[in-house]
Amino acid sequence: MQDVQHKNPRLRQGYVGQAGPCRQWIRYSIVGIILSMLSEPLHAGLFYDNRFFPLTLYPYVTHYDRDRYATLGPFMTTTPSSFEREERDMPLFNILGSFDQKAIALAMAQAGYENPFIAVGQEDLLLTRSTILWNMNGKIQSQGLFFGAQYGCSRHVTLGFEWYFMRANSRLIFSPEESRDRIPELDVILRSMNAQLGMNGTQSDEIGMGDLDLYLRVGNNWDYTLKFRHIDLGLRFGLLVPAGKRASICDPASVPFGGNGHWGFYFMGDGEFELKEDWKLGLFIGLSKRLAKTQLSRMPIGSEPINYGVVVGEARVNPGPTFMFAPYFSVENLREGFGARLQYTLSIHGEDGWTDKRCDKTIPVRLRSAVESSRWSGGHVTLTALYDFGKMKVKRTAEPVVYLAWDVPVNVILTHRIPKTTKVSIGIEFNF
Repeated sequence: MQDVQHKNPRLRQGYVGQAGPCRQWIRYSIVGIILSMLSEPLHAGLFYDNRFFPLTLYPYVTHYDRDRYATLGPFMTTTPSSFEREERDMPLFNILGSFDQKAIALAMAQAGYENPFIAVGQEDLLLTRSTILWNMNGKIQSQGLFFGAQYGCSRHVTLGFEWYFMRANSRLIFSPEESRDRIPELDVILRSMNAQLGMNGTQSDEIGMGDLDLYLRVGNNWDYTLKFRHIDLGLRFGLLVPAGKRASICDPASVPFGGNGHWGFYFMGDGEFELKEDWKLGLFIGLSKRLAKTQLSRMPIGSEPINYGVVVGEARVNPGPTFMFAPYFSVENLREGFGARLQYTLSIHGEDGWTDKRCDKTIPVRLRSAVESSRWSGGHVTLTALYDFGKMKVKRTAEPVVYLAWDVPVNVILTHRIPKTTKVSIGIEFNF
């Protein structure tokens, strides 16, 4: 593919956003496969490898004589800031890198843009300041609908899928890091930089699907073994289909809905141990990997944050692995069908690999900052209240389970460059 070298990425929006006939055929095929699968119940399991949205894996309220489930429910998230190490908060988009206005202006001049400081007659600021730092504050809010199902092919084999539809509104708000930098000229320079780099603005409003999760589970269960009332163990192999919206290179506040266009796969082990009737202790532990892909990206010349990389061209990104660990404890019949569950989810994402794939490398890029900002880790505590309409029935039919889940971000262990996202979910489960 011929490399696109024009300085203004606004002129490339048709190239970035339009899907060719092959890609459209793939999308329609995927939708067709899912519609055909919905004619039978399947099994659910979403792997969490997106740092902006905590797509926590909730366990089903299991009934051992039934292995077919379906679930549906809306959710909402809000993200006001980010976590850093040592129990410190940081501005939301600073996890993508530090915004040094002087360094970005010098990088723009190196790439052939007009230096915005010189354009407004503020060359003295370049000479007298070593850095001009801005905080990239902001907020991300989303509303979505989650759905999934399970189908037990036999006692040992289960198939499943999960998917979601979402609207996300994100906004980036700049504020000087030092009070001495609160001068009008710097705001003018910042607007000039955005215009030259082809940014559509500092607010993004997007609607679309998330990535599709398909998986196969092989497992077994035992009654009255090792002093437990019931034990259920399984191993899953999952495929992550990149159906989700990608982050736009022309919107610095834009965030991906899934793996940003990368196919992926994962392995996950799960276990649930019933200590006594309706008292259950469970665990999910897994490892996922997204496959490498070459796509149009922003790349820094110096120390620019990745969403403000001055050079736009083909880059091959090889996402790092993601480890997930999620223990939970549930009591399902505290009083006449009412129950509760406490869950902790820890996710750790390794560094992504970046390679410059431009045909013309006259303007060199430094990808180390992009690599370092791609590593993240953090956890959420999930508090769930549930009610099982069929718990007190003598003979269970199609009574559902309804639940209200609250995912709270916590800075406990291994927290690093992760948004402080809170999520509320309302769901309904059916088993048959």
